[in-house]
Amino acid sequence: MPLKVFGGVIARIDTFETEGSPGLTATHKYPFKTFPIIKSHLHPKFAIVNAGEKLLKLGDTDGPKIFLDFPGLQAVIHIYVAWTRPANLSDKSFNVPR
Repeated sequence: MPLKVFGGVIARIDTFETEGSPGLTATHKYPFKTFPIIKSHLHPKFAIVNAGEKLLKLGDTDGPKIFLDFPGLQAVIHIYVAWTRPANLSDKSFNVPR
């Protein structure tokens, strides 16, 4: 995920090769304004956990820039931390699911 890893460029196959017609690719450069909305069968909770793990590993170099460019990613970290931190069982407001 760090920007330096992929150089800020994504090449994406927009149409697949068919008989007699080559597949077409599109290049999207950071900050990816032309990148289309991704449609996936993956449940969003798995994407949040995966992205949260990676975002927390960003160092002081890549982290601040990506959060300035995409402030919504802060919410991903907040959700990830809330889902993965140990429960505080001494907190009287915490209800153990039954």
